[in-house]
Amino acid sequence: GIREYWLVDPLRMQAEFYTLGADGIYHLLPADEKGIVRSQVLAGLWIDVNWLWQEPLPKLSAIVQIWGA
Repeated sequence: GIREYWLVDPLRMQAEFYTLGADGIYHLLPADEKGIVRSQVLAGLWIDVNWLWQEPLPKLSAIVQIWGA
């Protein structure tokens, strides 16, 4: 099954992140106080939700550098 999914609606500027709990129900994965959401499935993967609404969008190379990859 799918253990985690992210929904991004650019028209509404809305993003929701869900992870599958031990109870078999999807639960909202909230952003922290800085607006960062960390994947519960892929270790080390995170996103600053504000990146989604920047104009222009940040370049992938810049994000990869921030991630330290």
